[in-house]
Formats: sequence, structure tokens, C-alpha cells
Amino acid sequence: MPEFHVAYVRHIGPYKGNNELFENLFIKLMNWAGPRGLLNFPKTTVMSVYHDDPNITEENKLRTSACVTVPEKTPVEGEIGKMKIPGGEFAVAIFELSGSEEYEKAWNLVFGDWLPERRMVQKAMRLLKGGNHAGKRWRYK
Repeated sequence: MPEFHVAYVRHIGPYKGNNELFENLFIKLMNWAGPRGLLNFPKTTVMSVYHDDPNITEENKLRTSACVTVPEKTPVEGEIGKMKIPGGEFAVAIFELSGSEEYEKAWNLVFGDWLPERRMVQKAMRLLKGGNHAGKRWRYK
């Protein structure tokens, strides 16, 4: 996977099954990125980053970030942060999900079955990559 520079909106706390939370995170991000000319599909990549393992981390400390790729020197402010996702060898799973209730099944398929069967070490940063989150295509207002 190549290195990515992303702008993000982060949530800390419970997120399981909360479609409205993810919708609001991505709307906020797209409303910031769109007017700045940063949404250039298909070149732009939209992704969710799950920073913590929900089987280890307390629910109120779970971190997730709604992200969009941006040029390295893009200025950010306020609730919008920026981070570099290092390149390297990762397992990247792409799912078309119709609702948030399907995330756990997809997560468990990759991290509970697929990776352990291949004796692959799990990276601390997990990516669920794709432009379709909870069955919705995101457009800024």
C-alpha cells in the first residue's frame, strides 16, 4: 500500500452501530474538503481508520477517523486534523456494506479468520478502505 497523507475528523468513544455518527463525520469532512478543491475523484481516496482494537481498548477510548487523501502540505484547522498513513505491506479489505450492523462481521472475517489463518501479524492501525460507508456515497453540500 502506498503512503497516504489524509485530512481527518476523529471520534473518540463508542461507535458500533452508530450510522448517524459516521454520516456526520463524513459530511463534516466533505464540507471542509469540497470548497477547498480537495475532492478529485477517482484520484481522491476516502477511508475510515480504526486506531484501536475493540477487544482490548475500553469502549470510551476507541478512536476512529473519517479520512480523505490530500496533498502533503494541505493546511488544516479546527476539528480537521492531518496525518500520514505509512506505506508498506498491509492487508486491505474492501467491503460494500449496506449498514453499520455489517461492520462487525466484516471486521471479524478479516481479523478473526483471514489474517490468523495466514499467520500474518496484525498492524496497530487498521483500515477499512473505500468510498462507500454504511451504504452511502458521500457528497459535500
